[in-house]
Amino acid sequence: FEPTAVWIYTGCTASTTRPTILGGDGGIIQVPTTGATLTMSGVISQTGSGRVLTVYGDGNSGATLQLTASNSYTGATIIDDGAVLSIPTIANGGIASPLGAASSGSSSIQLGGFYGSGTLLYTGGNGSTDRGVLLYSASSIATINVSTAATTLTMSGQFTGPGGLTKAGAGTLSLANSGN
Repeated sequence: FEPTAVWIYTGCTASTTRPTILGGDGGIIQVPTTGATLTMSGVISQTGSGRVLTVYGDGNSGATLQLTASNSYTGATIIDDGAVLSIPTIANGGIASPLGAASSGSSSIQLGGFYGSGTLLYTGGNGSTDRGVLLYSASSIATINVSTAATTLTMSGQFTGPGGLTKAGAGTLSLANSGN
């Protein structure tokens, strides 16, 4: 993995409208400061198809990256190293959204990775997606947090991998794929 776009944000809570372009094998955005939230509203695009975005945190699920743009990269989104990736909307595979425009394949979203746990935090209204999720390993904690009590997030994509899934938040998570 040879990332060509690497952001390491070590400050306190902040936001940026700066666009990011993923090239080579993709890119990394890391928020290693516990308690910090970095909100990115600039579009994340790519130089060629299939570029992967990897999100790293502080190792303890205490730092958050919030993506709000309709991002157009088409590779997987990997949430690792205690990262919390917050999104206000979600779309089906192939449609630009905060999670990019990856296919609905079973690894378009990866929760957890080589360095540890990963959390997808959904903050929007009722939503659904056909994107699949890879639960990376039994030793990393994979979490989907639906934060709002009146919200239902329906995921009809295939969940695969050796890891388990933890549901958090006051909202409802509905897994609608019979193969899960």
